[in-house]
Amino acid sequence: MRRIAPKLALALLLACVGAELALQLWPGLLPRAYLERFPMHGVEFFHPDLLERTPVEGIPLPLVTAAHAGPPPADMIEMGVAPRDADFDARAFPLLELPSDELGLPNPATTERADLVLVGDSFGVALSVREPRGLQAALEEATGLATYNVSVAGVGPVQERWLVENVGLAKRPRAVLWFFFSGNDVTASYEPLLHRREGRATWAEAYAERTKPALVLPDLIATGLRSRGAPRRSELLPGFSFALAGGDTQPVWLHPDYLRQLGWSTAEWEAHPVWAAVQDELRAANAACAASGARLLLVYLPSKSEVLLPLVARDPALALRTMTALGSPAPAGSPDEVYDALLANRHALERVVLAFCERESIPFLSATPALEAQAARGELGYLVTDSHWSSVGQAALLEPLLAFLEAQEVIPAR
Repeated sequence: MRRIAPKLALALLLACVGAELALQLWPGLLPRAYLERFPMHGVEFFHPDLLERTPVEGIPLPLVTAAHAGPPPADMIEMGVAPRDADFDARAFPLLELPSDELGLPNPATTERADLVLVGDSFGVALSVREPRGLQAALEEATGLATYNVSVAGVGPVQERWLVENVGLAKRPRAVLWFFFSGNDVTASYEPLLHRREGRATWAEAYAERTKPALVLPDLIATGLRSRGAPRRSELLPGFSFALAGGDTQPVWLHPDYLRQLGWSTAEWEAHPVWAAVQDELRAANAACAASGARLLLVYLPSKSEVLLPLVARDPALALRTMTALGSPAPAGSPDEVYDALLANRHALERVVLAFCERESIPFLSATPALEAQAARGELGYLVTDSHWSSVGQAALLEPLLAFLEAQEVIPAR
């Protein structure tokens, strides 16, 4: 027995060394959930010096984002708001195909030239869906123009401007379509600004506490042990009832934060501390486009709450439970008063963005009328258990977008 123990210990040590070496050489073996703990999905595991070379306003390219072929996302389930067995989206869209090019951007391939550059956050990424056909492919088919999508999930106007200036304009486009998402392009886009203010110039400096460990295997094991005890929300919410065209109803789940901010007035949006910085980014992007011979066109994308709230069955109690589900305090007033404020102010941000574009002579197109008209017909343009729009919603915007491009003389009259 005494002879066997050292041999077992040596074998275990060699196995651990081999596993560590394999993880260092082939980081793709690491679980996705582990890589998600690190900046931009663990890109430094694949490109060790990339974060040191990328400014905080930029995006570390190439991304490690891979093409996707499978069911749609479900952020409401991941947040613990919707139940795990709510498989409406997986049944409606059993195969969702998203491409990824050499830079990890949502295109079938990189191109040297593009007539139209598309930029946005995850809503912009969703444009590139090839199965079922998304708006990017439909736009290419309808116009014959080459498009290139520089959208990246989880970013805001600061990094979207960087993508336009450092990637998009190199394609020498006629126009840049900036897809401005109302849900978080003002409320969750300030991290690069904070890092700069604190003197952190690169991603490596900004996320120094979340860098790749020297030894991966021990950290992977420790992370797995910690995650076993991680608490999860136990209270699930029922969906809001949406009337479908055929007479049936469909439960839909709304993002707590996006629903809550519908109650903010025009004055509150104008006074938001990040709005001034967002305006600066849009102005700078507009100037950069003009200097490159391109036009900046802004497309306003409303959140699911913004479009559907007047059309779902009125439920002030559920609205209040949803708004506070992630820990935000309840707004002042009774449930009915809060609900009425949501309805009254739901277009406030759009009015603020429109007024800015008019002052800056940036052509503006709102997707709200097309999506509202679609929903009023009983057609759901958003995913049920996710905050993003589907190819159905994107299809509603195709004709208004083509008319918009005609009016701006980006494409000839059809």
